[in-house]
Amino acid sequence: MPGTTSAGAPVALAHDYLLVMRGAERTFHAMADVWPEAPIYTLLYDEQGTGERFAGREISTSVMQRLGVGQSTFRRYLPLYPTAIRRMKVREHELLVSSSSAFAHGLRAAPGAGHICYVHSPFRYAWHEVPVALGEVPAPARPVLSLALRRHRRFDRRAVAGLTGLIANSRITQQRIKQFWGRDAPIVHPPVDVRRFRRP
Repeated sequence: MPGTTSAGAPVALAHDYLLVMRGAERTFHAMADVWPEAPIYTLLYDEQGTGERFAGREISTSVMQRLGVGQSTFRRYLPLYPTAIRRMKVREHELLVSSSSAFAHGLRAAPGAGHICYVHSPFRYAWHEVPVALGEVPAPARPVLSLALRRHRRFDRRAVAGLTGLIANSRITQQRIKQFWGRDAPIVHPPVDVRRFRRP
């Protein structure tokens, strides 16, 4: 039955941030359709930016929402998001299903609840694209960013240790989960809207 676990207990959902509709957000939207009554937790939410795809849903955001952070500015605050997600409060549930490429897997599930994370990728700037991340900021800022990325790797390890299970969206993500986090994860490919494609 949508909106509940097999035992009839509520499900909660989480995604990094819902500001625009890109691949990860489209996948999360499909997940949310499976549980239409489930509350959604996310760091930041923009109803218009997401095309009102989540309008009418119960959505809880982090303290970062109050700062007016949006799509054009959210990257400036990346070092703050691990703390923000860990401090979010969730209501009672038996299963938390998160969709994460950076932060949502760090949301603390309710006491005694399971937490399954659908992983789009371990945060690429913190793991397999560190030189890219450092190259995108001025040289004087690189030591600060390097420290923030090290802290994010620690955040990842603590968060992943508390997960009931992980699901990878592809083989490369599965490999990275094993390489960086030391966990096994089955693969469930994301949904594809075949209506977006036409035969030549």
